[in-house]
Amino acid sequence: MRFLNSLFLVSIACAAFAADSITLTGEDDAKGGKRLGAWMAANDFDATTLESNSVRVKGKVLSAVLTTNLTKDGLDRILVMAFFGVKDEAKTAETLPALTAMVMSLNARSNIGCFSLDNDHDLVLQSQLTFVDTLDRDVLEKFLTWFDTSAFVLLTKDKDASAMLK
Repeated sequence: MRFLNSLFLVSIACAAFAADSITLTGEDDAKGGKRLGAWMAANDFDATTLESNSVRVKGKVLSAVLTTNLTKDGLDRILVMAFFGVKDEAKTAETLPALTAMVMSLNARSNIGCFSLDNDHDLVLQSQLTFVDTLDRDVLEKFLTWFDTSAFVLLTKDKDASAMLK
């Protein structure tokens, strides 16, 4: 009987996470990240909760890291970042100006987010979801599909990016 009671309680907990939306009002960043990761996993996203307030989610083409940024009044935004390795030969002192020009060109021609270089001179694409305090499953799924597809198309069609990225 205890087993059945435990099984019942676990199924209720799983059903609670498998809701169509999640509200993160009043959470701190770390708790919000953990709840977001559990909710995404329960809703069939290929998601892994990382340390602190981040969740890695795999799309059809690329992986992204979602980081909660919460305020006292509720969910402020979720930062969405994708990282792209740059070939070592494109990171030299001689080629760094061309790499920087490619980043500036990507930013000038696209509206999917902000491209930048990290400390290792790899390419970072950052976007964000901004809303009051509730995240809807369909909205997140559509956003991630758009982000995934847009980044892939942009980077594969750009001659400079294709030549410099791993």
